[in-house]
Amino acid sequence: MHLLRGALLLLCGFTAWAGPREFGLQGYEAAVRARGLKPERYRIQAMLDSGAPGSFKIRGRSVLGGDLRRLMYGLLEAAGQIRENGRLRETAAEPAFAVRAVRGAREALPSGEALRLMLGGLATARFNTLVVL
Repeated sequence: MHLLRGALLLLCGFTAWAGPREFGLQGYEAAVRARGLKPERYRIQAMLDSGAPGSFKIRGRSVLGGDLRRLMYGLLEAAGQIRENGRLRETAAEPAFAVRAVRGAREALPSGEALRLMLGGLATARFNTLVVL
């Protein structure tokens, strides 16, 4: 059994395409465009902060994460807020569970673009562990 955790999942899954910060920013920018908002008015800063490694905060036009994975989750939360309300609200979050896993068979894993889409979907759903049997 192979266990890929958080950063390793993101590193393996997104290195060829984008890192966690870039993935989150792409999601945020897509939400701004989909809502028909002016991108120049909805620019944000995405930064690491000294918070707990599993936390993120949205404060004004800043998204702060305790580590790269949580920064990505904060950016995805900001994207969801833009999609739903057209604006950002102050938010702070920590994970309820340290491990949020999906299990699958090695032969059932897709490759290429399908793998990228699957890993993106897992990240968006905030899974941080992929167990491959």
